[in-house]
Amino acid sequence: MRLTKKLETEILKVYNTYWESYSNGDIKTFAGMLDETFELIGTSESEICHTKEDGIKFLKAQVKELGGKVEMRNRKISVVPVNELMLVNERCNIYILSGQDWRFYSKIRISTFLRKTSSGWKVFHQHGSFPD
Repeated sequence: MRLTKKLETEILKVYNTYWESYSNGDIKTFAGMLDETFELIGTSESEICHTKEDGIKFLKAQVKELGGKVEMRNRKISVVPVNELMLVNERCNIYILSGQDWRFYSKIRISTFLRKTSSGWKVFHQHGSFPD
């Protein structure tokens, strides 16, 4: 698949909605971004999901802790076509709200695969890691 500007814009809209809904604890929107075969490998040992339902439970468990209290800043995002899939690679800084102040938490690397379904592009695999 060839990456056109139009396709890149479409992919980034889905990708950004996925992360906005995650960081704001918007479970309904987040669930709508996930493919039925969603897989997640997060930054900690317990952050592993093998289904869409697992992904939704994962966010529900974090809503109080994360909802509106996490920001991704200094984002460097690239979209790479892989056959009929789209891979979005991102490096950014994570900030957390501590009291009234936003504080740097960590750098993070994220790889997210999307596939085209009958209802649009969906996230089917996401992996995040903190650099050493």
